[in-house]
Amino acid sequence: MTKLALLLAITLLQPATAPAPSDADLKSIEKLATELATRAEAGDKAFVSRLISDKADDAGAADMIDRIKRGDVAKTFRAHLALRGADAAGFNYHDPSHFQVDLKKGAGGRWALTRLSVCR
Repeated sequence: MTKLALLLAITLLQPATAPAPSDADLKSIEKLATELATRAEAGDKAFVSRLISDKADDAGAADMIDRIKRGDVAKTFRAHLALRGADAAGFNYHDPSHFQVDLKKGAGGRWALTRLSVCR
């Protein structure tokens, strides 16, 4: 009985597997990863600041741009993609750059970059 209870407990503690993204979702998300990387390469602090917060300063934006560049987002986003549901996902760059990107799927089915944050 103890082994059965242990097996049941382990099974119940397993994280739920998120659904695999569709090809259309992956293409849309890839465009966002490319846009983020392109904007970082261009040093677009205004774009990055809007994704950090309304109160982001130039130093914070510059730091995030460096993190995005180190993460090589355009090439590595698939390895860091985490689906959080049918309409939410993100890139988790805990290693090596320590930042996260939140993505949201809108009512029209289009994915959008919604937030950048530093891992704490």
